[in-house]
Amino acid sequence: MNLSRLIPRAVMGAALLFAGCGGGGGPSEMTFSAQNAEAAAAAGVGAATMAEGMADMVDGMSGLFEPTAQVMPCDSGNVMLNVYDLGAMGLSTGDYASLDFNACRMDLGEGVLTFNGGLYLRAEDISGDPLSGPFTREFYGSFNALTATILGAVVVVDGGITASLSSPDDGTTLVLEVTCPDFSTFAQAGDAAFSGSLSNYHAVRTVNQSTLAYSVEFEGTIFASGLGTAHFETTVPFTGTGEDHPSAGTFVATGALGATVTLIALDNVNVQILVDADADGINETTINTTWVALENA
Repeated sequence: MNLSRLIPRAVMGAALLFAGCGGGGGPSEMTFSAQNAEAAAAAGVGAATMAEGMADMVDGMSGLFEPTAQVMPCDSGNVMLNVYDLGAMGLSTGDYASLDFNACRMDLGEGVLTFNGGLYLRAEDISGDPLSGPFTREFYGSFNALTATILGAVVVVDGGITASLSSPDDGTTLVLEVTCPDFSTFAQAGDAAFSGSLSNYHAVRTVNQSTLAYSVEFEGTIFASGLGTAHFETTVPFTGTGEDHPSAGTFVATGALGATVTLIALDNVNVQILVDADADGINETTINTTWVALENA
């Protein structure tokens, strides 16, 4: 396994949660308005995006335990991989590994990526056979101030994530489940800095390998600097096909005094945001925008 694709997306994917939410601010609840509704919705979109980054990580985790595992090819600096195979019979429940990065620099073409810090992985549930029937591959990952620097931007990730990839059948249906009891990230680019955290976060993505149809649900509490804290929950699962944005689905963010921001997928291009700033059950503001605009908010 080569981590040159796996780890960068996992770390940067986590940062996407909060990239549009710069500024200061403490952990107070979000106060919603027409002015910040898109930023609040973007934080929820980022939470779902994080599950995509974790999908790459889950997919590659078992490769750490292969005898021929390839760690990131540092152009300078180094990364140390230690693997503990408790059963000594291939990957099994209880096996664990650690990665320690020491100024590991990689030239990605579009920029030089530098890693410092540590990552610990533990196999929580390894059962079934992915080639012949139902299976589960569940791992716990602990980030220890894992720091990535690229193009003048610095991202620091801390906390634990449990990620499970499973299939209830012969592999036609894949289920990715991500749980983050406490996960935080900090990023700085130039004079702009932002931070965020997830608590009690749970996301499930189901994909039909034949049709590429998917369904995504998530719930959790998100803190984004400059906005505050809110609870996000899908009330209608997001659904779509392949790499397209969701074409249907709804999530609701609940902030201070019960105020809400609701995001509705109109199709795989357009979304609608409804704002109930005074929590009276009536939406005072309607904003029509796109998935791409939210990702760049």
